[in-house]
Amino acid sequence: MPGPDELRSNADDEPNSLDRLTPALEQRINGKAGLGDVQVDVFWSRGGRATTARIFGNGVGIWRREAQFQLSKAQVLGILRTIEKARFGSMPDQFGEDEEGEKNEGPRLKGQLVVLAGTVRKSTLQLMDGEQSRALARLVEKILEICEGPARKGVRAASMTDALRMLASGRLAPEVLEVAIQRRPDPKGPAGSEPGWTLRVAGLQVSEEPGRSLSLSEKAFHDLAALLSEAEPSMLPQSLYAASYTDVTIAILKYSRTIAGRRFLGMTPESNGEKQKAFDRIVAALEALHARVEREGAP
Repeated sequence: MPGPDELRSNADDEPNSLDRLTPALEQRINGKAGLGDVQVDVFWSRGGRATTARIFGNGVGIWRREAQFQLSKAQVLGILRTIEKARFGSMPDQFGEDEEGEKNEGPRLKGQLVVLAGTVRKSTLQLMDGEQSRALARLVEKILEICEGPARKGVRAASMTDALRMLASGRLAPEVLEVAIQRRPDPKGPAGSEPGWTLRVAGLQVSEEPGRSLSLSEKAFHDLAALLSEAEPSMLPQSLYAASYTDVTIAILKYSRTIAGRRFLGMTPESNGEKQKAFDRIVAALEALHARVEREGAP
């Protein structure tokens, strides 16, 4: 009986008439469109260990969420050509299936490849059980091989505080930072209070859900990075005071911190002193970004 890596889904040979990715990639490979809106995300199990790589069109990469590395333009174009030649745009959204008798355990994921090019997004995942796509596995390995060498020389941080300092100084690229703030109505608050909203910062891109988005200037991003570095979120308590339900998550490389702001029993705006003020500065900056997105953002 053939092993999983010897099986091949028939869908590998079935072209997808809804392939919108290949034309989008060809435009960028041929120089008819820029690479700034390109992103490639790889998640793959290698030797029993999950390996991840995120590659941006400007060559910035993140390896296993541990290190930032840099690819040349030629290497980025090489990855796009590899994806195009593999006919990834025509692959089905999923290979494999749940094994009978294990439905209660949920699907076991081998890996996933996601490619963004402008407004076009294509994702294919491979499950551990059922038919395996050799074409997808080869494609993923080729992408990881291009990234692995530069990743060994990548920039790493010893802590979240260290990473934020490196970000503020420019040693780390904006792409390594992700920030989210969620504002929810207080169930005990007065009727007609502020409606809920969610804002996300991913590098230079700021977006609200659902709604609008905008790109930050390098100066605006540097100001935010400097504020976060000074506030040292990893040193803040996980629970602080906020007049409205406010959840803030800050992630950079492998480090993350989530802080919940509430009207906690026995807690006042003065209870945590300077740490409360640091949290308030982060929230105020994100509220200002939210207002700016609502005012200036594009749908």
